[in-house]
Amino acid sequence: MHVDCARRDGRGRVTHVGGPAPGGKRWMLELGAVIDSLQHGAGRFYVSRGSQQIGLSVQRGELVAMTGDDWSVDSLPACVD
Repeated sequence: MHVDCARRDGRGRVTHVGGPAPGGKRWMLELGAVIDSLQHGAGRFYVSRGSQQIGLSVQRGELVAMTGDDWSVDSLPACVD
């Protein structure tokens, strides 16, 4: 699933991530559910950089880019409802 935005709590911490879904709709999941899904091999999530898709994985309980670059879930823009 393509991840392109984040929802944050009052302290600025990412609580949910979201992205485009088929039919022009949007999906939104709690960050913990995304991490759990990746840890159990139940889902595939990625971000786009230009025309490149960069897979996401979990390291030390954090969502990270599989390419090892400095991408962070904190760098995602706010989701627009």
